[in-house]
Amino acid sequence: MCREYERYEMYSSEIVEQYFSRVTNLVNKMRVYGEDIPESKVVEKILRIMLMKFDHVVN
Repeated sequence: MCREYERYEMYSSEIVEQYFSRVTNLVNKMRVYGEDIPESKVVEKILRIMLMKFDHVVN
């Protein structure tokens, strides 16, 4: 699951809420199996994808 988490990307047809839901569902599953994933790391991952997705809007 860790590898899956690291590879998670937002699909081109996906809206932000769907991506967020997928990430949080995976993180919750990982925590059930004993993985220690700080909220800050999850937020960082989501923000990184958001920056890439909306970079063209800012520039």
